[in-house]
Amino acid sequence: MTQIKLYAEYAPQHLLKFLNNVKAFSLDAAYRICAAHDPPLYEEMVLILRKMGKTRESLYLILTQLKDIEKAIEFVDSSCDDELWDELIFRSMQDPDCVAGLLEHAGGRIDNPGKLIRKIPNSMHIHGLRDKLRKIIGDYNLQLQLREGCNTILKEDCVLLMRRFFHEQRRGVKVALDRGGGHRRTNWRIRADGRVAESSDWAKH
Repeated sequence: MTQIKLYAEYAPQHLLKFLNNVKAFSLDAAYRICAAHDPPLYEEMVLILRKMGKTRESLYLILTQLKDIEKAIEFVDSSCDDELWDELIFRSMQDPDCVAGLLEHAGGRIDNPGKLIRKIPNSMHIHGLRDKLRKIIGDYNLQLQLREGCNTILKEDCVLLMRRFFHEQRRGVKVALDRGGGHRRTNWRIRADGRVAESSDWAKH
């Protein structure tokens, strides 16, 4: 804890990087140090809360103290938590700027833009709402097209690999046997009807 106290007091601009790299430290104690700093070290507090598994508390600080909707979107997106998306949408409905930021930047990340659009209060005024709605829907459609393209490529690759596998399975296997001074080459092959056929020839030593 001594290092964290020294960073917080004399080099707070380097504390976030230190907390990201160090593994063995008391999360509770580090959080108290950051919260007691004047002014509080909110970015470091967000990181510590996330390490504690308190993602909702982290999101709350990002929205209320850092007031950075893009950072909030990145935070939620990296968490891979659908409930955290719901939390972000719910808290954003109290601030037109947050809603505008979601419409502007979340289109390619949110699974269902309609869920966000339906929750916007009718009385809320959002500057440039029409353009933002076009953008979020366009970003979402682009994301769908990319996913469909990837799925098509994946299916084609699977078919190609299956054909190669089937071709390799149907190829003959050569088995060499020595009998009475001769060398017999036996070729096994799979016939069209699925039966195994044998063809042999002899070579003298």
